[in-house]
Amino acid sequence: MKKRKRTKKYSNKKILIISGIIISIIIIFLVIYFLIIDKDNIHPVFSYKTKITIEAGDKVPTVNDYLYKDIEDGKVIVWDDLDIKDGKVYKVGTYYGKFNYDGEERKVTLIVKDTTAPIIEGVNNIEVLAFEEKPNLLEGIIVTDNSLEEIEAVVDGSYDLEKAGEYVLNYVAKDSSSNETKKEFKLIVKENKDVTISKSSKGYTIKNYHGITYIDNIIVVNKTYGLPNNFAPNNLVTINGYIRVVDYVRDAFNNLKSDASDLGLNIYASSGYRSYSDQNYIYNNYVKMDGQSNADTYSARAGYSEHQTGLAIDLNTVDSSFERTSESNWLKDNCYKYGFIIRYPKGKDDITGYVYEPWHIRYVGKDLATKLYNNGDWLTIEEYYGIDSKYK
Repeated sequence: MKKRKRTKKYSNKKILIISGIIISIIIIFLVIYFLIIDKDNIHPVFSYKTKITIEAGDKVPTVNDYLYKDIEDGKVIVWDDLDIKDGKVYKVGTYYGKFNYDGEERKVTLIVKDTTAPIIEGVNNIEVLAFEEKPNLLEGIIVTDNSLEEIEAVVDGSYDLEKAGEYVLNYVAKDSSSNETKKEFKLIVKENKDVTISKSSKGYTIKNYHGITYIDNIIVVNKTYGLPNNFAPNNLVTINGYIRVVDYVRDAFNNLKSDASDLGLNIYASSGYRSYSDQNYIYNNYVKMDGQSNADTYSARAGYSEHQTGLAIDLNTVDSSFERTSESNWLKDNCYKYGFIIRYPKGKDDITGYVYEPWHIRYVGKDLATKLYNNGDWLTIEEYYGIDSKYK
């Protein structure tokens, strides 16, 4: 019996030792947690959080937000460089503040994060006619963000404004914290019956837009490709007060004229824009004088004259005598530098449909003009693009 009692006493002692060890471990863990692991959030004397994280656009924290229990009113946090608008914080970043309590200064940290994606409003499907002016796909689109930063949406996806069909696209808005929003919409390109497309013999796209022919955005006018009788440029200006051309043609011509003048050459405009009715009057007079077959070699029929575009200028004396002047020789070698071409070069009558006109220059831009200059061996628009010039 005594032996059994010793065993029971020994077991109780063992239990007490184990319990003591467990309690000691718990106490040590709590000490380590509060003094080491969570030392940023627990003050050793006055218990409060030292760090709070909020979302951009949330209300600015108060003293009570940092405490584990409320204190009396009147305590405020003094922040360093914290931009507060209407009681809220919008700018992402880390900010530091302090408040006094119980006679001691308490320091706190505020982390402002942005994990909210922008909001895109005003999204609707868009319908356009093929070949019309490029639409502003962002018109009416409004992007807002909880951080109040200004964000512009972009359009993601491919589409062809010259091919009828429905194109599924996305508006994409991304803030500086890499939060992104996508909103799907459709761009519906409808068939345009006023536009026809064909290919030249050299593979260039010939686009006839409401009766106006373009190749590479260059207006083409010759005996094959005409203009509507009501066509007139909307940006006509005058040279010398009465001759009209398109505004950028005037600027290019004035530069050409000025540089020629510096060399002692006198180049001036004799004729510019002509309306359909003006050209009709001129052409019919030539027909009366020389007959239609002869008139067609040097005068365009109404609706087939480059002068109606406002891009062509006749210079100086409009006759064959101009060919023998210094001005003519200089033009042949230099007009391309200003974006002009000799539109009807010598020896190209069968190609252009017109006799050599050294006085007739046409603006096409410096890039194409340089190509047509061809190191002095002028090419015609017809040759370059692979088109013809024949009345039907």
